[in-house]
Amino acid sequence: MKSIWALLSVASLLALGSCGDDNGDGGQPGEAPPIADFSGRYEGVERGTEGGAPLDTLLSVTIGQSAGDISGNWLNAKGTNGSFTGTVSANIANFSGTETGSGCPFAGTATLNGNQLVGTATRAPSATCPALDANFDLTRLAAGTTIVNVTINHIFAPTITNIINQTIFVKQNIQLIAIVKIINNSPVNHWLVADDGSFDTGNIPPGGTEEISLSRSGDIPFHCRIHPEERGVIHVDPPDFQVSPTPSPTASPTVSPTPSPTASPTPTLSPSPTVSPTPTVTPSPTVTPSPTGSPSPSPTVSPTATPSPTVSPPAPEAVQVSIVPGGTILGDDSYQPNPVNISVGMTVRWTNNDTVDHTVTSDTNDLFESEVLSPGDTFEHTFDSPGSFPYHCAIHPSMVGSVVVTGPSPASSPGELEPTASPSVS
Repeated sequence: MKSIWALLSVASLLALGSCGDDNGDGGQPGEAPPIADFSGRYEGVERGTEGGAPLDTLLSVTIGQSAGDISGNWLNAKGTNGSFTGTVSANIANFSGTETGSGCPFAGTATLNGNQLVGTATRAPSATCPALDANFDLTRLAAGTTIVNVTINHIFAPTITNIINQTIFVKQNIQLIAIVKIINNSPVNHWLVADDGSFDTGNIPPGGTEEISLSRSGDIPFHCRIHPEERGVIHVDPPDFQVSPTPSPTASPTVSPTPSPTASPTPTLSPSPTVSPTPTVTPSPTVTPSPTGSPSPSPTVSPTATPSPTVSPPAPEAVQVSIVPGGTILGDDSYQPNPVNISVGMTVRWTNNDTVDHTVTSDTNDLFESEVLSPGDTFEHTFDSPGSFPYHCAIHPSMVGSVVVTGPSPASSPGELEPTASPSVS
């Protein structure tokens, strides 16, 4: 970024030197003052009212300038954003624009004094847009930016003896987020990981890009998982301004009144019930017992058959495959043995015996895929159907292998015994 600001400073000097008269005598009293350079990124506060409600938020503004014309965009901490255009006279800019989404217009003026940009923005109320009456006080960022684009060859600049520990400078925005966009302009894959685990880009193939979002300031060392000797640092600066939050008023506690006790009503006495006379009981007739029948014989019970226990054969051990050291350049010799010949139902276990990360990834149908295997890690897969199953390393696609599975799909496990029933006893 220092080079960018240097160019801006040169442009400012050229603008100052070109404001004299045609004779080149440096200008005469009464001539128009030089046009100030508004270009850059600004952050600060915006206060006022919108729709009658208080407005107090952080504001980030980016301005580009061509001669006396400016254009730019803005974002505040409420999530509202928009764009604007305007013209510059000396160090004063008049601008107008619209909010994204609502389309509500606004207009205002801004004055630039050094790196301090102050001004106002207003809008008359309408049927669809609330009134706006705001002022802002912003500071042009001295260095860095909220988003930087860097290339792999820029991060890892090789020297005769080692790799330069390249530092990337980035600044947080008003939402305390900084973004670094990694562009892989090298001919091989790269995979950037923070030493403290705060970010992980995943594998970036040649020509690929990946964005890193950083929410803390300070130095964040990182390395390449594929090429561990490649290291670097991202230096994150906080925003250039500090805003003290407006304290919320303390609410007075609400006192609930104590309810008065309710008097219980005097109970009403019910009259005594009328006693009914005792009814006369009629005697029941005498019942003649029925003759006793002959007892029924007890049925014969057959015992339940007890099945013999099922005996399962021991599971076969997994077939071992090694990801060999230096496999990144060995092609179809990267996995040993290759091919692997097994029977249906058998398991293959891959072990990363190399010094860098690898994967085991099926070529088709996502049949099997390991996580990233660091040195010493293992991965297993059981093959339940016959066929030939090619695979590769997702990080180093030139590393290939295959598994050849023979035999029919098992209908049942061998050695399983049918239960034998014991004879029934009558």
